[in-house]
Amino acid sequence: MISLNILKSNLFKGSVVYTGINFINKAFPFLLLPFLVRALSVSDFGEFSLFRAITNIFIPLIGFNLSDLIVRYFFDVNIKESFNKYIYTSILINTILLVCSLIILFLVDGKFVLAYVGLHKKYLLVSFFISFFTSILNISRGLFRCKNMFKAFCFLVIGQSVLYFLSIVGLFTTDFFSLEALIYVEGVIYFVFFILSMISILKSYEYGFFYSKAELLSIINFSAPLVVNSSIAYLFALSDRFIINLTLGSKEVALYSASFQLVSILQILAVSFNAAWLPWVFKNLSEKRDIKEFNRIRLYVGSCFLFVSMCFYIIVVYFLPIILGDKYNDSVSFVSWFIGGMIFQLFYWLVVPIIQFYKKNWLLLYGSIPCLLISVILNYTFLDSQGVVFAAKVNFLAWGCLFFITLYNSQKILKYD
Repeated sequence: MISLNILKSNLFKGSVVYTGINFINKAFPFLLLPFLVRALSVSDFGEFSLFRAITNIFIPLIGFNLSDLIVRYFFDVNIKESFNKYIYTSILINTILLVCSLIILFLVDGKFVLAYVGLHKKYLLVSFFISFFTSILNISRGLFRCKNMFKAFCFLVIGQSVLYFLSIVGLFTTDFFSLEALIYVEGVIYFVFFILSMISILKSYEYGFFYSKAELLSIINFSAPLVVNSSIAYLFALSDRFIINLTLGSKEVALYSASFQLVSILQILAVSFNAAWLPWVFKNLSEKRDIKEFNRIRLYVGSCFLFVSMCFYIIVVYFLPIILGDKYNDSVSFVSWFIGGMIFQLFYWLVVPIIQFYKKNWLLLYGSIPCLLISVILNYTFLDSQGVVFAAKVNFLAWGCLFFITLYNSQKILKYD
C-alpha cells in the first residue's frame, strides 16, 4: 500500500525526473574521466581533484546555505508578500562574502597556499568565483524545484554540463589542453549560467531587500548553523584528500579521487532523490502529515537505496579496471568503503530536513563536529602506516556516525512536536 502511495506522489514523480536529469548530467564528467586520467599527469589530476574539493568546501562558506533558506520559506504562507526580499538579500549576502574571501586571498602568500592546500593561488581564486556562482545557481534551481519547473531545472543543470563537455572536448583537439585551461574553462562556464540564473530571478521577482535588524537576524539564525554544519561535513568528507596529499603525495590523491569519482555515480540517486525530498518534507510537515506514515516512507526509501547500492557494487568492481586503466588498478580496494559511506550519506539526507523544518539547525552540529574529529584524527594518526585505503574506511565510519547521531536528534523533535 505504501509503495503504491509513493508511486502516485509528487515525491516519486520529482525523484524520477531529477534522477533522469542527474543521470544525463553525470554522464558527461563520467565520459570525460577516462580522458582526463590519461591526458593529465597523475600529479596534475591530483591537483585538479584538490581544486574540486576546495571548491566544495567554499560553496557553503560563500553561499551561506541560503538556497536552503529560500526553499524553506517558499512554503511559509506568512511571508509570501516579502519572499522576493529573501531572495535578493540572500544574493547580496553571497556577494559580500565573496568580496571578503577575495580580500583575504589577496593578502595570503601564494607559496603558503601551495604548501598547505596543495593548490596554486590562481586556481584558488577561480574556486572562490565558482563557489559564488554555484550559490546563485542553487537559489535558482531551488526555486525551480519548488515550482516543479522541470524544464527550466533541466536547462540549468544539463545545459551547463553539455557546454562544459563540448568545451573540454574542443580543448583536446588543440595544443592548449592543460590543467590551467581545464580550470579556467570551468570558471567561464559557471559564469555564463550565473548570468542566466540572475536574468531568470530578475524576471520572476521584484527587486527588494531587507533592511531591518530583525529580518537580517532571522536569515542569519537559520543559515549560520547550516553553514557551520556544511563546512564541517565537507571538511570531514574531503579533508582526507588534503591529509593524503601531505602524508602520501598527490599520486595517492589521484588514485583515491578517481575511484571515488567513479563510485560517486551512485550519488546521482541520492542527490536526485534529495532534490525532491527536501521540498516534499517541508510541504508535508507544514500540512501536519501523519508521522507514522512519514517514517514508513523513509524506511521504504532507505531499503530501496540499500538494494540498489549492493547491485551497483557488483557492477563497479567488474568495470573499474576497464574504465580507469592500468594506472588505477589499486583503486578497487576503495570501492566497498565508498559505497557504504554513500549509503549512510543518503540516510543522513533523509533525516536532515526534519531538523531544518523546525529551525533547530544547531542540532546538526552535534553530529558533524564529532565526525570531523574522527576523520581528521584517525587519518592524521594512522594514514601513513595503514596506507591510502584507510582513508576510505574512515570515510565510511564518519558518515555512519553522522547519520545515527542526526537520526536520534530528528526523532526527538518528531516525538515532542
